[in-house]
Amino acid sequence: MFLLKLAFKNLTRHKRRTLLTSSALAVGLVMYILLDSLLVGMFSESNRNLKDAETADGKILTVETFKDIKFLPLNSRIEEPNSIIKLVESYGGKASPRVLINGDMIFTDEYFPVSGSLPILLTCIDMEKDNNAFNVLKERNLVEGRFMTPGLDEVVIGSWLAEDIGAEIGDWITIAVKTASNGDDPGFYQTIDVEIVGFLKVENPMINRRVVYLSLDMADFYLDLFNTVSEIGIRIPRGYTLETFKKAINDNLPVGTFFYTWKEVAADYVKLLEAETGGSTVILFLIVLIALVGITNTMLMTINERQMELGMMRALGMTTKDIRIAFLFEAAGIGIIGVIMGLLLGFIINIPIVSIGIDFSLWMRNMDMGYKISSIMRGAWHWQAFIIACVFGILVPVIVALFPTRKAIRKSITDCLYR
Repeated sequence: MFLLKLAFKNLTRHKRRTLLTSSALAVGLVMYILLDSLLVGMFSESNRNLKDAETADGKILTVETFKDIKFLPLNSRIEEPNSIIKLVESYGGKASPRVLINGDMIFTDEYFPVSGSLPILLTCIDMEKDNNAFNVLKERNLVEGRFMTPGLDEVVIGSWLAEDIGAEIGDWITIAVKTASNGDDPGFYQTIDVEIVGFLKVENPMINRRVVYLSLDMADFYLDLFNTVSEIGIRIPRGYTLETFKKAINDNLPVGTFFYTWKEVAADYVKLLEAETGGSTVILFLIVLIALVGITNTMLMTINERQMELGMMRALGMTTKDIRIAFLFEAAGIGIIGVIMGLLLGFIINIPIVSIGIDFSLWMRNMDMGYKISSIMRGAWHWQAFIIACVFGILVPVIVALFPTRKAIRKSITDCLYR
């Protein structure tokens, strides 16, 4: 208790130094909490946006299609998709058939400011079933116009794509794609003239930037699909994990057809996210390191300035162990003050970051950062970060104080008292 009281008196005796050291630690902890919140929030929201618009919880694909998923071939398709959809529904899941194919959009100066062409991702969707697994056909996602009417040559395009080509509702474009292969027929290049009836904007920048939506019945007619699809998006039922659902349903799917989780379908995205996570961890480490340097410098200055005090303590009979413990208690006190300040400030500042977020729409519009976020980045309450900050904030000052204290204690009493 004597050593605790001594440490407390030293903290209150040097109020300015205690406050500055604790503040340096608090700033580092606040930065750590806020950056961690943003990173966790971005990862979570990015994954959700990916699943809502592109992958669902996973997809049923043929083996050949999965191998060449980057190129989206139509030479290997799922036959009798309705029977597979019924199978998924029997497990309590939801399914949406789709056809995805890379193509080109051709536009002329008859409707647009200039003539030209752009590569697009033609996404053919079932207007009745697409919302089972995806969240694209929502009125809130329409910037202007309406959704396609089945049986008509109509498309909805991403809002950023519309801005890039200067499109307006009612303009006509030509879509150039290769039809499906059937038997000995390798398919041929087809052009489809369609009317733009709506502009779509979702939180997934890829959709806004290059996707054109066409109704599945029109794709079946123009692409010679004969009621086949290239994929079936799945929302797994409650009570299943991705792996347990995969194991259960794969035993009952047609030969050569399997359920692949969203992480398998979007493997490149997952790898990119892991790489960015590693880079973000380095940034967090550097922030912590800066705070650590500040604490170390302050502790060194504190102990060097108190050489005479150390000599006096030893002259009065305090042991080396007692002096070391007293300084460690003092360092722990600085850490506790810094932790209280850091956690409180981090909590308060994180409230608007979680509820309102930060608008990065100008950056996201013109560059691809890898995240599936097009405008607002929101943080998340990651309580692990608060716990880590608490433990780190108390332990680091104590560890930092060990080295200069040991060096100072090695000096003789006369050296400490001599000036």
